[in-house]
Amino acid sequence: SADGIRLLALSDSAYWMTANFGWSENDGTLYVGNFSMAPMLSRTGNQLGGTAADSEAIADLGGGVVAISFEREHRINTYTLGEDWSRLDMTGEAFPAPPGADSFTNNGGMEGLTALPGGDLLAGVEDGSEGAYPLWLHRGRDWFRSELAAQPDYGLTSLDYHDGHVYALERFWQPGIGNRIRILRFAVEALDGDEPIDPELLGTLEAGKTVDNFEGLSVTERDGRTVLLVMSDDNYNPSQRTLLLAFQLD
Repeated sequence: SADGIRLLALSDSAYWMTANFGWSENDGTLYVGNFSMAPMLSRTGNQLGGTAADSEAIADLGGGVVAISFEREHRINTYTLGEDWSRLDMTGEAFPAPPGADSFTNNGGMEGLTALPGGDLLAGVEDGSEGAYPLWLHRGRDWFRSELAAQPDYGLTSLDYHDGHVYALERFWQPGIGNRIRILRFAVEALDGDEPIDPELLGTLEAGKTVDNFEGLSVTERDGRTVLLVMSDDNYNPSQRTLLLAFQLD
């Protein structure tokens, strides 16, 4: 939340989670508690299940409204949760998907979603081709395509806008190697260019560091510092972890 004391998250099986959020003034520890969970509902008011329940990303549209992107059955819903996120039982409302969304890779669709100034919405597609991830910008009534330069064998798993920049999370995984993470950013004005966007690399997480299947990214301000929060998805797999890490951006 804007005041840094609440957390809204979702699982990749269409469940909402809210929690209280706190910061240690001494050792940098994050405190998360007072959890609440609720099933996410479909456009017809039913609990989502099966391939329709692969929820991936949250974008705060303002006024208590969030947009949620889904994979497998590629689409975007909006939910009016209220400013305090107390209305988790709201029915989803249809939001137009980018052109050709039904042809996105089954498990490689819109894992990134963030609101931009002026009411624009940016969606990032996990699976890139020919060295670039597709980025889709919804402006007015139309979608406009641009591209973000892709690292080989990585996937784009999250986007967030903050203070003139779009921040992005890239994930790599292979058996025997494990996870590698790259955190990137680029100026929002680059979306209006004609060439693939070449982002700035802010940092990496790989073997020897605390790393897992990071798929969530949120950027905020705290005590005059820019802070990046990253969250991992354990895929309901006992060999993986749900982690929440915070980094100060120097």
